[in-house]
Amino acid sequence: MKQFDARSYSVADFLEWAGNNLLDLSPKFQRRSVWTRAAKSFLIDTVLRGKPMPKVLLTQDLVGKRNVRTVVDGQQRIRTILEFLEGAFTVLSTHNPEYAGKRFAELDEDTQGAILQYEVGVDLLYNVGLADMLDIFARINTYSVTLNKQEKLNAKYLGVFKTSAYELGFSYVDYLLEGGVLTEKGVSRMGEAQLAS
Repeated sequence: MKQFDARSYSVADFLEWAGNNLLDLSPKFQRRSVWTRAAKSFLIDTVLRGKPMPKVLLTQDLVGKRNVRTVVDGQQRIRTILEFLEGAFTVLSTHNPEYAGKRFAELDEDTQGAILQYEVGVDLLYNVGLADMLDIFARINTYSVTLNKQEKLNAKYLGVFKTSAYELGFSYVDYLLEGGVLTEKGVSRMGEAQLAS
């Protein structure tokens, strides 16, 4: 039986919930904020460019007469967006030269509006107790494929070299596939990026 609905909420919605203490970013089973400045910058660049990010998983419970949302998966992403809106960091020039070094409040009104209207895909869980929530969190983090060496490097490093190598590799994907150098599975596991690097 389905226990969730697919929805989307704007960044402005998350900001409003956080400001009214209606968003729990740190349930006991979640890890603390661990993202590097570079990872945060890259996510904000994703938002600035209007590119999609992975879905966030929330629960919603009525506490008194108020709906309180708990982040089951996606805490790092939501926390990063809220920190950027608060002016806690800026985007790096390696990710977006146009907006590098600018805090949210220093962006033009249209850009601020685009960020606040950015839609975050959400799977909203309902009627889920703590035991079920822990089970769902464990399942999300269990069925992932072990990262290979290149994927680990991708997760660890950000910068001009990485971006250049990935663009170069991507430009030769068809050639590498047609020549039998890589398979589609190899490309899906960042084989072209490893060769270009």
